[in-house]
Amino acid sequence: MDAIPEAVAFQAVNPASAGLEPPPDSGAFRLLTSRYCLLVTPMPTVSFVELLDVDLDVLPGVVSEVRDQLRERGRVQSAWTVASTATDRLGVLTGLGMTPYTDPPLEAQYAAMATVEAPAGTVDPAINVRPAVELSDFIAVGDLAGAIFGMAQADLDGLVAALRRRYEMLQRGLMTVSTYLAFIDGELVGEAQAALTPTGTNLSGSSVLPAARGRGVYRALVAARWDEAVRRGLPALTVQAGSMSSPILEKLGFRTVSTQLVLCDRISP
Repeated sequence: MDAIPEAVAFQAVNPASAGLEPPPDSGAFRLLTSRYCLLVTPMPTVSFVELLDVDLDVLPGVVSEVRDQLRERGRVQSAWTVASTATDRLGVLTGLGMTPYTDPPLEAQYAAMATVEAPAGTVDPAINVRPAVELSDFIAVGDLAGAIFGMAQADLDGLVAALRRRYEMLQRGLMTVSTYLAFIDGELVGEAQAALTPTGTNLSGSSVLPAARGRGVYRALVAARWDEAVRRGLPALTVQAGSMSSPILEKLGFRTVSTQLVLCDRISP
């Protein structure tokens, strides 16, 4: 089994920091500093903060700085990701009022996982996976993800708007995120995203209809994104896996490089 390269492990833990700068028309904003990375997504309640090189004595000042950045953009909360072993950082952040993240579509804990080898197993030929190419494909992905994750309407509207922009960028050759759809007997049963990075590919989201689970749809979506990574000449996949996906990914050969806790910072006006 090949070792996970340091750059790939870093991407698994810090996908926003390791990823490409969001295109101007994407609806996302990234602020990358030596101390932290702030990623504001098109979904109004979903913004991510990754801590990089931050000493404990300046951490409260970093929190204040990030809060100011978010207030300027009309945001009221953010998700801070911290290694479960970083007890000192966790103590500071919880002391500043942060609590475990429980709002959909995020979870309070995930496994930062990676693989540099082809996913194990074979794909059921009854499952057809293809890239999203038409506007109707992207709209269908938004409808499916919204139904499965139970997002707030404002976040769902932001997601659909972002998917429309993603289609427009695809037409202009500006894509940094690819989107896949999975079908069984012509019915859409799953969707998945893949952020294309200088290191490999980060599996940035996936959902499968409850009625289609247990049939290998998730495996097929992972395999499609691995094939894309190989075509790009960067055979490495990373993912921030929640409670449902991490056991499947482990069976496919992914390894956990860190367990990350997600804290919610609700920002006062």
